[in-house]
Amino acid sequence: MNIIFIGPPGVGKGTQSLLISKTIKIPIISSSKILKENINTLSTMQNVSKEINDGKLINDNIVTKLIFSQIEKKFCKPGFILDGFPRTIIQAKELKKFKKIDIIFYLFAKKNVLIDRLIGRRIHVPSGRVFNVNSFAIGEKQLDPLTKEPLSIRKDDSKKIVKKRLEIYNSLTKPLIEFYRTESIRGTCKLYEINASKTIEHVKTELLHHLNLNS
Repeated sequence: MNIIFIGPPGVGKGTQSLLISKTIKIPIISSSKILKENINTLSTMQNVSKEINDGKLINDNIVTKLIFSQIEKKFCKPGFILDGFPRTIIQAKELKKFKKIDIIFYLFAKKNVLIDRLIGRRIHVPSGRVFNVNSFAIGEKQLDPLTKEPLSIRKDDSKKIVKKRLEIYNSLTKPLIEFYRTESIRGTCKLYEINASKTIEHVKTELLHHLNLNS
């Protein structure tokens, strides 16, 4: 089964794709992770690094080439989850020619919810675990619960860059929803639209329902 998670920054694509990956045992292909892993080998290294930190979208050809190289690997044969790709119509059309997609989950939430989540996000860099300042009690030290190490703020989670990222999403990525609505009507895939303002467990339950995996 090949799955795509689409939605604005802060909507919970990474969290939910990880939960689904663990449940159905297929790998996640994260565009942001792949870009950061390959940043030193890209010919446009400095530009790519700056664009990532500024919250901008990366060139379609660069991203598409990296993602497709992952999809072709043996571990993706049983299926995969795409997190953060495609982000443009160009990428979506190239993906359609390259590989059949079975399900698209479109997660959405109100703008103020997304901003609060993003500027409150904290990362445990060594493990990649993600937390939010709202999950800590008042006065509690913001440390990783397992290691007790300090948490970091991503450079692209400043309020200014968060707003820019949402603007870019609305102008470039949002049209993907209409693209996949049309594809779903044609029967080439199934699109499910899910309100991700709810709790993580509620959203996960809804995703599992659409995957026919409710216990």
